[in-house]
Amino acid sequence: MSESEEVKKKKKRTRAGHRASATRISTQAKENLESTEFDPAKMKQHLQFLKDKLRVIGQLDAEIVDLLQTEEETTREIEQSDTFKEGIELAMISFESAVAETSRTPTRNRSRSNSDAASEEQEIRTDIVNEVSRPDSAAAQSTTTVSASTI
Repeated sequence: MSESEEVKKKKKRTRAGHRASATRISTQAKENLESTEFDPAKMKQHLQFLKDKLRVIGQLDAEIVDLLQTEEETTREIEQSDTFKEGIELAMISFESAVAETSRTPTRNRSRSNSDAASEEQEIRTDIVNEVSRPDSAAAQSTTTVSASTI
């Protein structure tokens, strides 16, 4: 195997690790959304992590594409990268919406004594989770794509 093939394989393995990590954090963020104890600070941390991971993955994607020899390989690689990125970004938009919705709810309405406000927040988060969980959504497809196309 040539040196460039070895470099390409190593970069793909590295990217696979970053994709798996991003998928794991996305799953944790989704679980946070589903939780009755939604933690906006933790969600913000997840979002920052995902932004950082997407930046690193994007750099690796560009480096891998530069090493590809054929148009077919390049097209396939770009399509797989775009599918993964689309899924994570869609999930991030949902997570950001949940954080924004929580920050718009006045503190007094988030107290445990106001069950209507808590129910409304939970309903909003449930709607967001349902969107992220839809099998036909890009976010749901990205998890499948990660395992099928990482190497």
